[in-house]
Amino acid sequence: MTQRTFGRALGELIFQKRMAAGLSQLQLSEDAFGSAAKTRRISELETGSVAQPHLKTINPIINALGITDAEIEACAKQAVEAIDPDLDRALREARNLLDALAAQFEHARPDATLAELDDFLRAKAREWRSLRDRISEIEGLDEIISALKAEAAEALANGEFERVDEVLAQAEQQHQESRTLKEVRSQALIRISRGDAALLGEKLDVALQHYNAAVQFFAPFSEHEMVVVAQQLAARVYEDSRRSLNPTFSVASGVLVPVWKTQTVEQDDRLRAAIAYRLGLISRNHYLSRFGSPDHLDDALKYSRHSVEYDGVGDDLFGTICMKIGLANCLIDKSKRDDDPEAIQESIELLRAIQADIEGSREGTELLAHVCNSLGSALLTSRRWNDDKADDSILEAAFQAFIQTVAASEASSDAETWGAAKANIGGVLAEQSKAADLQPFQRAFLKIRAIAEFNSALETFPEVAFPYKYADTHQNLARVLVDYATTDSGPLTEFYLFRGLQSFEAAAVIYNRETHLLKWVELQTLIGAVILFHARMEGVQTQEHDYARALEAYKAAHDASLGHVSEAETAACRAIIEQIQSEMAAHQPI
Repeated sequence: MTQRTFGRALGELIFQKRMAAGLSQLQLSEDAFGSAAKTRRISELETGSVAQPHLKTINPIINALGITDAEIEACAKQAVEAIDPDLDRALREARNLLDALAAQFEHARPDATLAELDDFLRAKAREWRSLRDRISEIEGLDEIISALKAEAAEALANGEFERVDEVLAQAEQQHQESRTLKEVRSQALIRISRGDAALLGEKLDVALQHYNAAVQFFAPFSEHEMVVVAQQLAARVYEDSRRSLNPTFSVASGVLVPVWKTQTVEQDDRLRAAIAYRLGLISRNHYLSRFGSPDHLDDALKYSRHSVEYDGVGDDLFGTICMKIGLANCLIDKSKRDDDPEAIQESIELLRAIQADIEGSREGTELLAHVCNSLGSALLTSRRWNDDKADDSILEAAFQAFIQTVAASEASSDAETWGAAKANIGGVLAEQSKAADLQPFQRAFLKIRAIAEFNSALETFPEVAFPYKYADTHQNLARVLVDYATTDSGPLTEFYLFRGLQSFEAAAVIYNRETHLLKWVELQTLIGAVILFHARMEGVQTQEHDYARALEAYKAAHDASLGHVSEAETAACRAIIEQIQSEMAAHQPI
């Protein structure tokens, strides 16, 4: 028997109410939201696809249909799934904060689905709950601390981050009178909580100041504990940044770099290697982010080489392999940045040596997937320095490395690496489909396989958890879909064109104009090209509309790119705009 969720029960009630009122989904969207653009949200609710919709996201619909509190309560009683009481409390107590965040999200993502908005609010509620819990862990010396804790929690519930900081600063002052290590830990927790509040409010400089102050509290008492706290903070900020649209890698490195120079780290080879490895990861990911610069990759290489210098320290084979993989990945990036064939060759040799060590000793097998995936990427990168005769063999070697990655990640239940390998396999298949000696049916089948692999990868890269991997995979999928539509799909041309257009648009939501201008411009030209192709197809009923949409996309790309790309590129875009305008005029009825 299928379990009944609150979302399904509520969706059935909304459907019944809408039908009784004689409203279509479109009419209800206009009544509730003042716009037909939210029709998809009505559909999501009525089909029960959102198991636990947050009331903030559905209040307009409830009000429009006159649904009572008693009816909502009855739907909740029908649900069989257990409700997380702590999360439910956060959703209720942080309502002012969540309302403000929801308004910001709606402004930035007006076309977002109900599920996306609901996931966003729940993620923010969890962040709020985590910060609230850390405040509650502050150990009070007297009644004053207890009162300040309660006041800070109340300010947090209202999203008053500056007030949170003021109250925690008062609590910190209360601890200054007693400086035992136990009190220092409590004091550091307060300052870390202040840093967390600043980070949640996107005040990165303030967050870093608070984190470094918390670390330095330990300096007079225990340099070792100071290093440990810095490592923990940097690791937490790094992991959060990997899954964020606004990564804060600078904060993670800013916490860890100062302790790199301490005597405790200098005298402990294993600890120095571990911190160097972490700094290499942080710096490389910073380089790859939208805030990155060439200096970040240079730092990543420096720290990664430091970590490998301590190869074989103790018996930590797992750590040693991780450090070598980190260096190999930095070398791949350097080869691309500097057009450096020696760097990619060093990377390939290093990865093959690690692979042989793992397969020979059967130790560190849980890292084999990462090694093979990086090896496949290195081989693909090496193609730019090899002649055409060697290209097929390199592609095949990369393909086999990614196949091995899939098998190894399945053995260790590593969904993220499995998804990355699937996306890489899709890319190789798409490249192989370009071979000149293929029969049409062989070429078409390779593209279908590539599409299937990219779709598999997307299942492991949800937008809210891995936004950039999600966007990149959608863009690569879109290229193959459009290629297949325009060359091999036959009667399904429109179907594959539409799917390709959807994937380009999904990527453009993440790579938007405000944060990734040049990437957004590229995506707008790709979107315009797909729509223009459809407009030129024989027998198309939406030709006039297609021409207008294509023109809009190219004009947006042209206007946004002025001053940011070469004159040749803007001239090419203008030429397409003029061609579209000419074709539109030619198709106007006399």
